[in-house]
Amino acid sequence: MQVDVDYSYRTSGDNSISINVRSPYTVETELTTTGSGHGSAVINWDPTTNDQQIRFEFGLKNVKTSSLIDRALNFKTAVLRRTVGFAVGYKQSPDMLTSHGELHWDADPHPEFVYDVDVRRSSVRRQLAYDGSLKVSSYLLNTDSTFSHRIVDDVHYITEVVFDLSEKLTVRSDLNLAASPTISHQITLKHPRLSKVRIVFL
Repeated sequence: MQVDVDYSYRTSGDNSISINVRSPYTVETELTTTGSGHGSAVINWDPTTNDQQIRFEFGLKNVKTSSLIDRALNFKTAVLRRTVGFAVGYKQSPDMLTSHGELHWDADPHPEFVYDVDVRRSSVRRQLAYDGSLKVSSYLLNTDSTFSHRIVDDVHYITEVVFDLSEKLTVRSDLNLAASPTISHQITLKHPRLSKVRIVFL
């Protein structure tokens, strides 16, 4: 069996390597990477047409400093007219956390599924607060929900979550460890089609 192959490698600018196989099978491949952690690759079984190739795109980000962590990963492949891929990442600092993710499927350039999480931390006097949101966009589920969590004097915890689906559902928890003479925990549910539901634990 005879093998006929050649390759080239470039280091100026973006790094790239090309491998061409002519025998025993015809295959052309090319891989390109950038200094920023992104890259692409192509595998082609028939150089005369684009119908016999697979394309890849990928990226990796990993930044960590004393005040911020920023990490992300993405991958996408295209075969004929179908595209499959994902991207996910997050940023974190002492007072903030955000995360984004998406899923690609089929030929549509827009993602089929997207989520975004945003959480902020603040402190005022003797109260510690966490406020956040969750957004989901897809064919099956769309929501723009929020939540808040308050800690007062390390003994009083107030949490409220608003689920925004076709109609809003609000869940509120009020836990007071300093209540006298016993601990008080109150849970409240609110929905447009229901009367307010309140559950109290003592």
